[in-house]
Amino acid sequence: MYNFQKNILIFALAIISTTVYSQTVQWAKRGVSQGYEYGNAIAVDDVGDAYISGQIEYTTNFDGVSLTAYGIHDIFVGKYGADGSIKWLRHAGSPAGDVAYGVGVDAAHNCYVSGEVEQTSNFGSGFTVTSSGSNDVFLAKYDVNGVVTRLQRWGSPGNDKSRALKVSPSGECYLTGYYSDGMSFGSVSLSHAGGNDVYVTKVSASGTVLWAKRGGGSNDDRGYGIAYDNSGNVFVSGYFNSSASFSGTTISNNGVYGAFLAKYDSNGNFQWIKKGGSNSEDAEANCVAVDENGYIYSAGYYRGTATFGSTTLTSVGSTDIFIVKYDQSGNVVWAKSAGGAYEDIAYGLTIDTNSHQICVTGQIDNNAYFGSIYVGGAGNRDVMIATYDMNGNPVWVKAYGGNQRDIGYAIAHDNNGNIFTTGIYNDNATFGSTVLDGYLLSDFYIEKTSPAPAPQTNNSII
Repeated sequence: MYNFQKNILIFALAIISTTVYSQTVQWAKRGVSQGYEYGNAIAVDDVGDAYISGQIEYTTNFDGVSLTAYGIHDIFVGKYGADGSIKWLRHAGSPAGDVAYGVGVDAAHNCYVSGEVEQTSNFGSGFTVTSSGSNDVFLAKYDVNGVVTRLQRWGSPGNDKSRALKVSPSGECYLTGYYSDGMSFGSVSLSHAGGNDVYVTKVSASGTVLWAKRGGGSNDDRGYGIAYDNSGNVFVSGYFNSSASFSGTTISNNGVYGAFLAKYDSNGNFQWIKKGGSNSEDAEANCVAVDENGYIYSAGYYRGTATFGSTTLTSVGSTDIFIVKYDQSGNVVWAKSAGGAYEDIAYGLTIDTNSHQICVTGQIDNNAYFGSIYVGGAGNRDVMIATYDMNGNPVWVKAYGGNQRDIGYAIAHDNNGNIFTTGIYNDNATFGSTVLDGYLLSDFYIEKTSPAPAPQTNNSII
């Protein structure tokens, strides 16, 4: 009897401690086919319109607007109004496989897209580009009506990938990714140490390559995130394997993947590089962002333990999320961990300068803790959105999805604090009161979430 009463009491307390909030999802939209669709990148302009890029297969339906791929899979880019209406959608591709991983917008509402092309890819409006190797990096510029006005390609005989893009208000573009052979950006040639090497490059508003730099070793090294600050300093995040050299500075671990964050000045001069992780378990820094005071934030995942500066994090599951704040000298201000018993990963990061909050998206696997905030999912992986204050304290967390695999890959915000995410879902997924139906492979979503109340204690998927 005592144990029964005790269990009832615990259950009651759990109900009392769970705070329920009114729904904050304003809208959610989809793109579906019988193949694989991905929403890989998102950006928002000053009037609240959202720009997205990713991948489509076959004929993909975006709420009544259809795009048919030229080949195995195509690049897609689109513009959504603040109300969720489609302003325009475009695709580009070849008979092979093409995909976009980056998107950005300038002050004039020109849209920029980066990714990779294979063979000869058609972007419309008379613009085509032919890869020199298996895959090449591309950068395309679209005007306010979604018409291509510029198309560039850089590559090598090997595999060259673009994984992140940031665009300044004046139209300067910053890109990072990785390459597997000697690579050229305009007149700048980058050597190759082996495996995959990291690149970072800056392109002027007129399309001129201003500089390009490399880093890496003999194994697998990749750039996954890029950001710039008000002084034009550039920050790159990603991972390295075993040992990697950046402009003569070498970082190393014991043969596993380690997270890194590197800083370059506005002219491309190397400043510093910091590593995170351990010598026995993997860590990857998938994204990076900078606030208005010049502090840098990086997020990703780690296994086992991971050390950032003097702070060591310990995971409670297979993979846990990390978020780290650095100063301009690369010193760690704080490092935080979040997760549950399974695979929890951060993929996207943005800083809302109006609310002074750090906004993160990615995946949780079943359930997870963000500090004292519990969030429960509906399936084996669910889209996660979490916000933190500037001291690293969780403010609120939401989970969206269904009973399959749902992941947030990118996040952005508008001037009113609304949050936009994009990624994938499988089968059916619930975003607030909106249920998106789809297929069992991978479908695209974009959603807009209003600023949510704070603070929060516990929350399951709603």
